[in-house]
Amino acid sequence: MTEDEKAGAAKKMSSSETSSEGKKKKESEETTLSEEDLELQQHLDSLVGTAIGEPKFETAPLPTQGQRRSAIEELRKEVRMASATVAAIPKALKFLGRHYARLKHGYVKEKEAKGVVTESSLTEKDVRMFADVLSVVAMAYSDAGEEACESLKFRLEGSANAEGDLPTKDKLIDLDPWGQEYARSLMGEVTRAWHSLEDREKGKRDEVAAKDADAPSAVEYQKVVDRSSLEHLVDSIVPFQLKHSCEPDAVDLLLEVEHLEKLGQHIDEHNYGRVCLYLLSSCHFLPPPEDRMVLECAYKLYTQVKQYPDASIVAIKLNDVGKLRESFKACDGLKEDAFVLKCQIAYVAVGANHGADLTEVIEEMEDSDAKETLEEIVSNSRLSEHFINVARDLDVVEAKTPEDVFKQHLVESRGAGAIDTARQHLANAFVNGFVNAGFCKDKLVCDPEEDASANMSKSNLIFKNKDHGKISATASIGLISLWDIDGGLPMVDKYLYSKDTNILAGALLAVGVTCAGTQSDCDPALALLAEHLSFEEGDVAPGTMATRIAAIMGLGLAYAGNPRPAVTELLVPIITDDTHNSEIIGAAGLSLGLIHAGTANDDAIQTLLQVLMMRGSELPAHKLGARFLCIGLGLLFVGKGDEVDAVLEVIKTFDKDVSQYCTVVVETMAYAGTGNVLKVQQMLAMVSELCQPPEKANPGEKESSSEKEDNKKKDQCDGETNFVSVLAVALIALAEDVGMEMAHRNLEHILQYGNKSARKAVPLAYALLHMSDPEVALLDTLGRLTHDSEMEVAHNAILALGLMGAGTNHARIASMLRALSGFYCKDSQSLFIVRCSQGLLHLGKGLMTLAPGRADKTLLSQVALSCIASFMFICSDMKESILGSGHYLLYLLVPAIRPRFVVTLKKEEDNDKLKHQPVSCHVGTAVDVVGQAGKPKNITGFQTHNSPVLLGVGERMELATEKYVSMSPVNEGFVVIKDNPDYQE
Repeated sequence: MTEDEKAGAAKKMSSSETSSEGKKKKESEETTLSEEDLELQQHLDSLVGTAIGEPKFETAPLPTQGQRRSAIEELRKEVRMASATVAAIPKALKFLGRHYARLKHGYVKEKEAKGVVTESSLTEKDVRMFADVLSVVAMAYSDAGEEACESLKFRLEGSANAEGDLPTKDKLIDLDPWGQEYARSLMGEVTRAWHSLEDREKGKRDEVAAKDADAPSAVEYQKVVDRSSLEHLVDSIVPFQLKHSCEPDAVDLLLEVEHLEKLGQHIDEHNYGRVCLYLLSSCHFLPPPEDRMVLECAYKLYTQVKQYPDASIVAIKLNDVGKLRESFKACDGLKEDAFVLKCQIAYVAVGANHGADLTEVIEEMEDSDAKETLEEIVSNSRLSEHFINVARDLDVVEAKTPEDVFKQHLVESRGAGAIDTARQHLANAFVNGFVNAGFCKDKLVCDPEEDASANMSKSNLIFKNKDHGKISATASIGLISLWDIDGGLPMVDKYLYSKDTNILAGALLAVGVTCAGTQSDCDPALALLAEHLSFEEGDVAPGTMATRIAAIMGLGLAYAGNPRPAVTELLVPIITDDTHNSEIIGAAGLSLGLIHAGTANDDAIQTLLQVLMMRGSELPAHKLGARFLCIGLGLLFVGKGDEVDAVLEVIKTFDKDVSQYCTVVVETMAYAGTGNVLKVQQMLAMVSELCQPPEKANPGEKESSSEKEDNKKKDQCDGETNFVSVLAVALIALAEDVGMEMAHRNLEHILQYGNKSARKAVPLAYALLHMSDPEVALLDTLGRLTHDSEMEVAHNAILALGLMGAGTNHARIASMLRALSGFYCKDSQSLFIVRCSQGLLHLGKGLMTLAPGRADKTLLSQVALSCIASFMFICSDMKESILGSGHYLLYLLVPAIRPRFVVTLKKEEDNDKLKHQPVSCHVGTAVDVVGQAGKPKNITGFQTHNSPVLLGVGERMELATEKYVSMSPVNEGFVVIKDNPDYQE
């Protein structure tokens, strides 16, 4: 026997062995079936044969129409019972799967023989019921691949209900008998079919892959699915999913088929909450303009069910003033609750720095107690009163001194160093201001027992400072009397007449700080600061410049997020005046950006673009004044997204020294808080590019002095741009948790592989992601960076510790900062930053926060984000700013400060006024309940308190009693409550 013959014989033996093994396996499977399963299998086999019109044996007659109908109905019953389970493929469906090809062949044969009528022919109704069976079996056993969507095609030819009726426009398909898994399978096929339809319409239909020649032959059931039949099926699936608490599935399906507007037909007071919560959560993961479409849909749904406070939150997220006012006015339709709902919307708007948007609507109301109360809310005039009442309840009213914060007796010092007394007094002024912020009294600066002639008192901390240090020391009075215009301005007033220009400048800045976050009809900040904005030509003495810059910055802080035309008219001429130096122009540009944050005001944009275009060569990016102007321009576009594209094209025409920096700043602020992944990747690419060492044109030649100067200037500008690019990663990604996690990973790589300018931005980027929210895992990283060999990295890491723990009194951060104060006791600059961080950590004695998130992180306050981002951009060169004469820039954080308490208010019985109403409540860690089944708890690990209570980042408050009903969708800040009409003792 030859070798070929031997190989052929071996092959035949192996094939015979394989076939015999297959037969044995099949026989063993049959023998392993229980009697019940075997009986079910034989019963289904018989039903399949009857349904497709085959005789039971060769000599038997063909089954009649009635017999076939009965078999199909029996099969429908078995399939319905099978599709009700979700644990595994049911036995009935498994047994029918073997016959799928026969069933499909029989169905196609019946459709083709439609014109020929015999005794065994099926009626149209029977054929529809046959299609129902095939649709369910195809869900698991289709032999034509996913793209064929056979289950969907059979479903579209099936019946509408158990009676086998034809689906019509008015008669939806009843999916209840077929179960949840079948509905989900249909959704997937509907989505695929919809996309293939779109591709076909656009002429982009993919080529169908050739079938494998060895594959078993299958009857191809071809049918072009039309759009109207798909829409009809979608109309049937959506109410089914909503009925069975699968709101995310329904929303996803409507998003895929681009018919989100159909949600409104199926929303009621029972399911709107879960649907809208999913819509708000999903908007972060959708590209523009779909993200806005989803938010607008949520707004319509909330308005439809008359949940106007929820609608106002969505309107603010959309940055749509018209919708905010519309939801406010719509409360009039609910006569009994109109007042409390309006108050709650006003508190929500003020909390997000949108109170000014409601001013006009409230002014149009008739004079009444309600109007007066709403004006008080929108102006924030009683915020100081509420804050001090909460402090009194918590027994923290007594003023603290810097020594109470430093706890120097616990510090292990490395020996006495060369102490810079002036810087130490300046640090004490900042710490004193931050710790006693909002309490209207302290022991070092504005002691009420001090004589009115304290202008000359040497015991006052202000006069212990020297030169420009007096500016920040005097301005700390404004921080101590924060939000209290009536009580704070008299304390500042006596310094407004000082002959010392630094004290005068500090007093002007204090006016702006005191008025930050509030509104007043008499506009005290504008009245007091306007007269100091002008001086005679040629008068550029340092003292005059200081007072002027302080007045400009004071206006920016006082009217941040509150664009007043009168203030804009004052600042624009200063910016466009060619005789002013870069510091004054920069301060005015930054203030203009703060005032019009997120508004994209045309006048402000044109003014800043004109100055940067005309004077770009005089304003390279490494100069503070130029950076101020670029930051001011960026603030105008906070959260505006692609609206900034036209301005970015104009910026490309600027001088090269400022163009790149300005582009990154403006683009960063436009996409801040949007979570736009493409922009994060763009910024990472920019960081990677700028971290590469520059290539020399002629490596062998020596550089001339002018070339060295140019290269040094370019390196400084690139360093500033790189610094902002790193911060941009955090600014854009802080919208949602997944983006934040990815930003963490990227920042770790930058910290490991980046150059100096990139590395020094990383600690501040971490702080941005966790503002007033200490992340234990990051504290170790920041702790290492505080001892970094590069002092700029160490300084920013120290400051990041203070920002991350701002207002939390976090014990571990306090211990770390105390240790650092001992470690850097001989370094006055590092010690100054440690002291400032200690002051921030104990901000408002733990009653305040810097976190920009509002309404359970649904919103990001544009004003808070603008102030924090501006401050961090400036920290790229601390020696020129905070550690130099620009230490007053720390007050940029003031408009971002807000109380972190929850106060419950109730309407008085006799009039439209609100009064404080203590309520029992639960405070615990927030739980993400988006898309979860049933009614999960919103908080975990809660404790029970009586309001007012303090909330940290990531915590929620819920009422612990059913006696009252909250008007607020998110219990934070000021919560208006009312008696529960259904409550019984």
